[in-house]
Amino acid sequence: MTWCNSSDDDTAHIVVDRISTNLNASLCKACPSCGHRFQPDHIQTMTTCAIEDLPGLPAGVKFDPTDQELLEHLEGKARPESHKFHPLIDEFIPTIEGENGICYTHPEKLPGASKDGLVRHFFHRPSKAYTTGTRKRRKVHTDDEHGGETRWHKTGKTRAVLVGGIPKGYKKILVLYTNYGKQRKPEKTNWVMHQYHLGSDEEEKEGQLVVSKVFYQTQPRQCGMAAAKQTNLKPLIPAGLAIMFGYHLFLLYRILRFSETTWVGFENHNKRAWVQRILQPLRTCMQTSPQETGIALQVISSSIQASTNLAALSIALSSLIGTWIGSSSKVPITEVMIYGDTSQTTSCVKYVSLLVCFLAAFTCFIHAARDFVQASFMISTLDSDIPVGHVEDAVVRGSNFWSMGLRAMYFATTLLLWIFGPIPMFACSVFTVLVLYFLDSNSTPLHQFGSYCASSRGQACSWRRR
Repeated sequence: MTWCNSSDDDTAHIVVDRISTNLNASLCKACPSCGHRFQPDHIQTMTTCAIEDLPGLPAGVKFDPTDQELLEHLEGKARPESHKFHPLIDEFIPTIEGENGICYTHPEKLPGASKDGLVRHFFHRPSKAYTTGTRKRRKVHTDDEHGGETRWHKTGKTRAVLVGGIPKGYKKILVLYTNYGKQRKPEKTNWVMHQYHLGSDEEEKEGQLVVSKVFYQTQPRQCGMAAAKQTNLKPLIPAGLAIMFGYHLFLLYRILRFSETTWVGFENHNKRAWVQRILQPLRTCMQTSPQETGIALQVISSSIQASTNLAALSIALSSLIGTWIGSSSKVPITEVMIYGDTSQTTSCVKYVSLLVCFLAAFTCFIHAARDFVQASFMISTLDSDIPVGHVEDAVVRGSNFWSMGLRAMYFATTLLLWIFGPIPMFACSVFTVLVLYFLDSNSTPLHQFGSYCASSRGQACSWRRR
């Protein structure tokens, strides 16, 4: 039930006066002798009784005004000339001042406040924390003997309350924190306060009358079943990360011990043979086709361009995430996403992990481009005594950095789904590992390329890796 008078004139007061007149007229009695009308003594006593002497409201009737209606009650209280003051409003929204105020007294000691989840409303005037400055007092008096501190902390943004599309006032949300205990770390309580004030400024003025509703939050802060299932779903996060890391450690072991069974080893073998095929005529003083050299340089140039593009993409995503973290540092992320933990600390861990993966990918792609550029210079240098093995190492090393950059992007994809909760993240980890296992495995035997030895001038071709 809401108590609200939305009229801007004296119509409501006329209606109340008419009802009162009709009531008095109906309660009057006429004298049987002279016809004079009068009210019995018990009727007069009833009409002059106080509000608290009236019968209470029926069970189940609650005072639950909307944000707009609260501002209307506040306007009627702060501006009596607006004719919006309800005669019963002081019974539903008491005024507390001074040392009994909200920012002085613990909410448990406020009139009618309890931990039953019901909302209590109060008129009060915020005061300054210090004689100078504009900072409002938020500290609450307690009886703690160990010097503990309890204070209200604002959370989220101050939001405008619109009436007819026009801001009529502002609303801010505060949460009570304590720092009791050995660690002296601030701990969030379930006490919440919504504070409203009139005007066009986001901050209330000193001594300005405001209205607040205070309640003890008994329901989980996360919507739906998220909070209840969060504990059971947390093991999925380390399980998904363990699957990704474990697979890549297994892949690294296979590359080092049995490289021919992996696709990485198979590609590296073919790349070395390709370098030998391109450079052998140059090292044996044979005439090589400029077209062949141009094709080789074009292949290297394409690899350089691809590495540079992916490096640019990685650094762009890193900048985006860094900006996101910076812009959300003052506003805790409170959106609930598929059973995910949305606390500020966990959200920061998610974004920092993504940032690390993209920066690692950027570093790998930059090194890959560097090695490909080095190989391009060595291939294009004619009549040089650069060992062929150096060119092979540069090409293979660039290819390996390229592969590591892609792996970092795969990790980033998994961590990106972590933002949406443990279930998508774990599912992505399992799916990615299964796909990569089939892509990384090689059952094709290595092709033994014949040595490219042709000596048209009677010179034998000798290969010696230095």
